[in-house]
Amino acid sequence: MDIKPHEVAYKRRIGQLDNCPVYEIGMIGGLHLIVAAKGGKTGELLGMAPRPGVALFIAKNKNPNLEITVLDKSEHLLISAAARPFVEEWTNITDQVLARL
Repeated sequence: MDIKPHEVAYKRRIGQLDNCPVYEIGMIGGLHLIVAAKGGKTGELLGMAPRPGVALFIAKNKNPNLEITVLDKSEHLLISAAARPFVEEWTNITDQVLARL
C-alpha cells in the first residue's frame, strides 16, 4: 500500500503476526487499517474499517495467528449481532482492496 505521511492521523503497534509487528493506522478522514510489517516495511493489509475494533475483528478473523498485545477499553474482539452486517460489509471491502493490491 502506498500511504503518504500527510494521510496518517496516528500509527501504533498493537501486536504481531508470525514474528512481524502489526500496526493500527488511523487515516485522516476516519478509516482504520490493521497492517503487518514484513521486511521492514509496513504494508500487508490485514483489515480495514471506519472503526478500529471492526478493523481488528476482521484482521483477527482472517489471521487466527494474530496476537494482539494492546486493546483499548472501548475496543474489543466481540462484535454484537447488530454490528454483524457492518462487519460483513467491511470484510467484503477489505477483500476487494486486497484483490487489487
